[in-house]
Amino acid sequence: MFHDMQHHIIDKQRIISDTYLWEVQNIFPLKELILTWNGERPESGSSLFEIKTEEKWIPYAEWGPNFQRTLSDFQDVFPANGARQFSVRVSGSLLNLRSLHITAGNFTRKGGAVGQFSGLSQMALADPRANRLCSPTSTAAVLRHYNCPVDPLIFARCCYDSGHDIYGNWVLAMAEASNLLGAGYRCYVTRCDFSSLRGPAPVSVKGQLPGAPKAYNSGHLMVYLGYNAQTQMVSCMDPAFSRDEKTLVSYPLESFLNAWNGIAYIMERQ
Repeated sequence: MFHDMQHHIIDKQRIISDTYLWEVQNIFPLKELILTWNGERPESGSSLFEIKTEEKWIPYAEWGPNFQRTLSDFQDVFPANGARQFSVRVSGSLLNLRSLHITAGNFTRKGGAVGQFSGLSQMALADPRANRLCSPTSTAAVLRHYNCPVDPLIFARCCYDSGHDIYGNWVLAMAEASNLLGAGYRCYVTRCDFSSLRGPAPVSVKGQLPGAPKAYNSGHLMVYLGYNAQTQMVSCMDPAFSRDEKTLVSYPLESFLNAWNGIAYIMERQ
């Protein structure tokens, strides 16, 4: 059974020698951990995030003024292997860090439909990397929905994972979203079930969806908008379509569930 660990507010008085430690013990056996953080980018230096579930600290990510990267082969999801405790250590530039969030599974929220939402096509971007930019385009569309005007190409640069040469790192996308939205929002990655999913939320899918412009065999990010129980159709903003106006689509529930891995980007008002 999955559970969701809540946000941890940074206590600035507990910063010792430019290092902050968060420890949680005696909890349910963990299958995985996804660490996200909220705050503004460091103006100088960088923040190093590490995780430990056993004896050894494992580097997770580094976040600086104009760069970011993940530091291990797992990229986003830290394998916890049944551990009943975890520790997070952050060192370096900590002044602008507000909170940490560990996701270990489900979270409880009521579903709901999204009102008017503007489509945004990654393929219409004037950039040779367009077919790699589903995650930053989907996230930029949600940020615009929250009245945070952002150029998806600039957002892509600010969440580019130089450690793995990808633009679709879940954790770094939410770090930059938090940087842009500010203290009024919490931004994090979670793995949830469909009954607790609420849009707008970028979601990770893989495989074939009827009516999609192509098969997403290598994975893809699109925005979940809502679900119509009568038609059993899931409303989405799929940035893989060629033009902005074509991106607002609906996919059959069964097909969506088969393709979705449970991952969602959550950007919510506090």
